[in-house]
Amino acid sequence: MDHLTHLEHEPSLVMISYFISFIAAYASIDLANRVKSTTGLARNTWLISGATALGIGIWSMHFIAMLAYDMPFPVYYNAWIVLFSIVAAIAGCLGGFYAILSGKRLFILAGLLMGTGIVSMHYIGMHALIPVNIEYNPFIVTVSIIIAIGIALFAIWIGFLSPYSEKRMPLKRKLTFSFFMGIGISSMHYVGMGAAKFKLDENIIINNESNLINIDIFQWIIIIITFVIFFLVFFTIFYDRILRRAIRLQGLLLDSTEEGVIVTDENNQVLEGNQAFYLQFGTITSDKNLIHNNFVKLIDEIGSSKKTEKVLSSVTLEVNQYPLPQEAFNHTMWIIRDISKKKLSDKILNQLAFYDSITELPNQYQLDQRLINLESESEKIACVFIEFDRLNFTNETLGHQAGDQLIREMATRIKESLIDGDLLFKYDTKSFIILLLNDRVRETESILKSLVKKMDEPFTVKGGAINITIHIGLSRFPSQASEGQKLIRYANWAMLTSKSRGKNQITTFDHKIEEAIIRRLKLEDALIHAIENEEFHLVYQPKINIKTNKFIGMEALLRWNQKELGFISPGEFIPIAEETGKIYRIGDWVMRKAFAEWSNWVEAGNKPICLAINISPLQFSRDEFLPNLKSIIEASKMDPNFVELEITESSSINYESKMIEKLYETKKLGVHISLDDFGTGYSSFGHLKELPVDVLKIDRSFLNGLQSNKNNEAILRSMIQLGHNLNLKVLMEGVETIEDVKWLEAETCDYVQGFYYSRPKLLSELYDWSPK
Repeated sequence: MDHLTHLEHEPSLVMISYFISFIAAYASIDLANRVKSTTGLARNTWLISGATALGIGIWSMHFIAMLAYDMPFPVYYNAWIVLFSIVAAIAGCLGGFYAILSGKRLFILAGLLMGTGIVSMHYIGMHALIPVNIEYNPFIVTVSIIIAIGIALFAIWIGFLSPYSEKRMPLKRKLTFSFFMGIGISSMHYVGMGAAKFKLDENIIINNESNLINIDIFQWIIIIITFVIFFLVFFTIFYDRILRRAIRLQGLLLDSTEEGVIVTDENNQVLEGNQAFYLQFGTITSDKNLIHNNFVKLIDEIGSSKKTEKVLSSVTLEVNQYPLPQEAFNHTMWIIRDISKKKLSDKILNQLAFYDSITELPNQYQLDQRLINLESESEKIACVFIEFDRLNFTNETLGHQAGDQLIREMATRIKESLIDGDLLFKYDTKSFIILLLNDRVRETESILKSLVKKMDEPFTVKGGAINITIHIGLSRFPSQASEGQKLIRYANWAMLTSKSRGKNQITTFDHKIEEAIIRRLKLEDALIHAIENEEFHLVYQPKINIKTNKFIGMEALLRWNQKELGFISPGEFIPIAEETGKIYRIGDWVMRKAFAEWSNWVEAGNKPICLAINISPLQFSRDEFLPNLKSIIEASKMDPNFVELEITESSSINYESKMIEKLYETKKLGVHISLDDFGTGYSSFGHLKELPVDVLKIDRSFLNGLQSNKNNEAILRSMIQLGHNLNLKVLMEGVETIEDVKWLEAETCDYVQGFYYSRPKLLSELYDWSPK
């Protein structure tokens, strides 16, 4: 019969055939991506399954297109030849995939193999028609072969070599490529069909139909099987994509954690490990087999421990073991944490929590814990509470670094008096506690005397000498205190008693001290409201020019008459005010009150005379002192030329430049400066020359035994001469006898002050007062 024309095709089957070619093209792009992006067994699996699915897809398109011909006579297909055509299609796709995966240089060979497989499938499949004789047009057959190879090359380029194969291809672009590839695959088939002429072979008699396929049944089998295969292909691709995305996300999550995560088999061989694991046991570029072997050795050391810590090359690792019994295989997951930083942080936190940051001595929290244990372990305990002064002043004048240095040097000196077994603690800002145990308790007194002697030597801080005094309190367990907290409290109370008794005192606790402490606490509480309750007042002690016997000045002295406790000595409440920080308000109040009363004195017609005010070292060292002084002078209309500020000699410590500068700034206001308690501190001639001082005020202690002790006379005489040599006026305080007056006059002392002339009086009592 004649060659069949295009008009003899079944349109619906033609559309189905193209749709199958379109789906096959679309699938080939994803299959190529899967084959290219996998390795090992997974690649081989995708290679074989992908080639099979693509080969069957192209074969299905071919046979559906052949079935689109409406033959005028019944035809059948030889099943074996059909099967062979399927094998040819699959073999061509498999050969093409394998060749291109072997190297880009085999691109042409890959296209030839795939194209040959498609052509072979087409013409072998046509040869399966029975009973038909086919004649081919060689030229058109050649064109169909070229089309097949061209489409194969295009498909391989798109899937493996194009820029789009290196990244995820957008859906629109993928559909476009699939559209044109589908046209190419269909074109090859229909061009190949155009090369054939079909004639009925009447000589063929069909006796055995067991090897033949009925077309009516075959077309639906092909369509159903094809769509099932493509459904499975796309489902597999989709599922694989989700699975790979989950695995990739899991990998990202595991690699983003700082913890090493490893899975091992029943023989402790490493199956998987994240990036952190390899960094913990080597580097990213290290030999993984070596790292695995090192980890296996670590596992052998750990044994069955669920959680353990190991130190590797100064790094501390926490290893956690989690069996995976739910798996088909006996696998184990290991989580490894580098806890070196945590260990260091814990150490730092422990240091901060239980040790003093300046001295690195155990602090009061450790003291509390140790006392709990020592109560049951030791028969006797001596608790020594040591507090030192001058820290606040050192911080104010020399800076906190100097204060810290002073504390460290103190701790060093205390340690020098102790032996192994004695316990030293830094209790709070300016106090230490020593615990002496058992037999050492008998040596307590000698230890403390040695300690006082060591502390009496000046400390060198920032190139200068600082003298401090210490106050020591002592309590004993169990004779005085029945438990640790009482032991500390009693020692503290004994220390406070030492402080009230003077410098470098040692006091052992007794129950009379408890009464004194209760009084001190009452004083601290009463000081809070003393100014508001108007409990303070000032008295004034005259200063006399010894040559002229004239009243030339007066010193303002603070008095406190508390409504419940009565009169309280300045020697008792001033140290408390300094320790509690209330001295600043009290000092300002004294200046305001004294300047105001002086102004009233002048307004009453009295001759202006010099007004001296004691300034606490702590108050003078504050940055706010000078601005406050200026403000108070201006507000009270006080003439600064009649103001004299008395600065204790010991408060000037090593005459640090900041202090000297502040003294000069004070002098610029017109104010006079006197050096109080001269002789009790550690001033040198060189230092005195640097200070802008107007008056040396010699401490009253140098008058004791003056008339009977030639050495005392010599010392006092030299001090008066020293003041005159420096062009300073000299004032002697504490003068109580006429003999003292005559001796001082003979030694050319300038001014005197004391009970011989007058006790401190209210200013109103001095309006008409004159010396003897």
